[in-house]
Amino acid sequence: MQGIKLSHRRHPTIPYPLTTRSRGTAVAPSSPLPPLSPSSSPPLLPSSLPPPPSLLSPVPSSSDSSDYSSVNRCLQFPATMSAKPGRCEQAAPNKVPLLTAGEITPEALHTWEMGCLQFFRQKEIAAKDQVGRVAWNLQDPRVQDWYVNDSERLNALTFAAFMLEVCSYWLPSDWATMVRQKLLLSTQGDKAFHV
Repeated sequence: MQGIKLSHRRHPTIPYPLTTRSRGTAVAPSSPLPPLSPSSSPPLLPSSLPPPPSLLSPVPSSSDSSDYSSVNRCLQFPATMSAKPGRCEQAAPNKVPLLTAGEITPEALHTWEMGCLQFFRQKEIAAKDQVGRVAWNLQDPRVQDWYVNDSERLNALTFAAFMLEVCSYWLPSDWATMVRQKLLLSTQGDKAFHV
């Protein structure tokens, strides 16, 4: 029985024009793609699928100025880009804690929140300045994109209200139940209680 010979070389296929950031207009590829030969393998995906969404999507702008806050496009990162969980890092109590890029877990976010509260106390940060001092230390690009596109509103929140926004947007809707179940299912093992 003869098998189908699959080509290991992949050719880029772009069914739609590329958009450049500098001009904001569609630009055709500089060289045409080579036509598929009759002996090449058929595409793995049906041709009836729509083209993938653009990585750039419009975001409403509140001002017409030419500074960074008036950028009217933002990157939309795929939900599967981070396989490992993020973790909280803080060099000292008077240093801003970092939540590294990765999946945001309730445990890591809680540790980051406690580190921020400790930082605010050590540095005596006024309540109105707290969110702006620590928000950039949520280092996942998706979270930074979310923050920069609504930073004026988020910076005006108290830190407690900001944390509620972060939890409601970035944690699964049943995160509290998941944490409760994890706690209830935890065991001590074979170790004595007093050890």
